[in-house]
Amino acid sequence: SALKYAPEFASSWGSSGYHRLPSGLIEQWGTGMSDANGYVYVTFPIPFPNGLRNIMPMHVGSSCLMHAVMGAGLSATGCTLRLQNQSGAAQANWQTYWRAIGN
Repeated sequence: SALKYAPEFASSWGSSGYHRLPSGLIEQWGTGMSDANGYVYVTFPIPFPNGLRNIMPMHVGSSCLMHAVMGAGLSATGCTLRLQNQSGAAQANWQTYWRAIGN
């Protein structure tokens, strides 16, 4: 029962948060809204010491959207996602959930 207080199991829970395992694996999650150009600017709750390994965005809405992680905006502290519909059009206020894994 004392393990939940150990620094190797650090965590912060909520709509945006993270948890860290003793192996060094860090999982983080949050939400974002697109701007008028379809970009979502993600800031991780904590930086990844050795880098991001995977991020999975998921659109929340009534229609299908395509997602992309923009390579130019990718860092240990955040990234930029791009959302667009099947025609390549984007608009503001499309909600996205994201989940990132790194170490």
